[in-house]
Amino acid sequence: MPFECSRPGSWVAASVETPFGAVTAVALYGLLDEFSDASVHRSLSELSPIFHDARYNGRVVRGS
Repeated sequence: MPFECSRPGSWVAASVETPFGAVTAVALYGLLDEFSDASVHRSLSELSPIFHDARYNGRVVRGS
């Protein structure tokens, strides 16, 4: 699935195999600037393909 982070170091995503199936894990962290709300919204927009792609959207865990 093609997507990339516009601000390196602000989020990471991975697919993890577990006994009950694949889980997509996403962590939002660090590098928030003075416009932190805008930074979070931008990061969430960049992650939206995960929530629309049937390969990854069955089990998603997002942490911040």
